[in-house]
Amino acid sequence: MEKSPLSAQLQKLDLSDNEAAILGKLIEHSPASATYLARSCEMSRSSVYTLLSALISKGFVATTYKNDVKQFTVSDYSTFENYIAHEKESIVEKENAISSLKDAFEILNNQRIHVPSILFFEGIVGLKKIYQNMLREAEDGGTFYTMRDETLLKPEWKFVFEEQWQNSKRKKNISTLLLLNDTATERKRKNEYKKFFKVTTAFLPKNYPLKEFSIMVIGDMVGIISMKNGGLIGIQITNEHITGNYRQIFLSLISKAK
Repeated sequence: MEKSPLSAQLQKLDLSDNEAAILGKLIEHSPASATYLARSCEMSRSSVYTLLSALISKGFVATTYKNDVKQFTVSDYSTFENYIAHEKESIVEKENAISSLKDAFEILNNQRIHVPSILFFEGIVGLKKIYQNMLREAEDGGTFYTMRDETLLKPEWKFVFEEQWQNSKRKKNISTLLLLNDTATERKRKNEYKKFFKVTTAFLPKNYPLKEFSIMVIGDMVGIISMKNGGLIGIQITNEHITGNYRQIFLSLISKAK
């Protein structure tokens, strides 16, 4: 049975396809028997009774009798208004519950200063997650230190250069310092990188190239990406001490870079 515009709207009330179809039919034709609903909605009578029972428990449907035959009718409009009001109250209660957890999470975060938080990610979705996490946690005006090989030029890394990513950096005034392998490809692209928001490039010594590997540092997060044999495995470490030392390694390499 083709979904009607009415049943499509009713699904937004957390109803299943079939529940919405039954309720939509009752809005168009009430009261109605289970036989009529089964025929109109192209369902078995047993399925219709199960769906009606669920709709009755939610308050959207009521029962009546016509010529001693049990009929079903849609509840009045105020029932739906009350449903929305209850949903709004439920959202407020959930928001209050989450707010009450804030202090507990702050205590947990303070404990994590000394115990590194380590997360593992796989695939392009995981890779994007690391980037998003690092940008979200970065302070305004921070520097995004990145050391990588040419693997970043592959299609799956395209999102790094997209406007959405660049806008996220721009909003927080985050500059990027790229340490690249000293190759002809990267030398040619040096001027292209300047088109992106606050990007500075430098080149690693030719005798110490990176291979299918990337390290990123910002704030108190380190992202390590392995791309061996076309795979994508990422590690995100959150720890001030570890990040500080990685940043010092970057600064040391930058001072020697060309």
